[in-house]
Amino acid sequence: MKKIIQHQIDLYQPNFIKHGPVPEGMFCNNMTTQNERYRQLLNPLLNCKSSNFQFTI
Repeated sequence: MKKIIQHQIDLYQPNFIKHGPVPEGMFCNNMTTQNERYRQLLNPLLNCKSSNFQFTI
């Protein structure tokens, strides 16, 4: 598991440093693609949220 995580860091970190916190920095084509990626990552958390939890993208 540590190898996978390190590989992701090695891949994303230079690109993020080069482009910053914009879609290109996360290998996304545009903001729509970036938001969809975040939505997919957060989906498991949103499915087990409490009734008082509010989240918007």
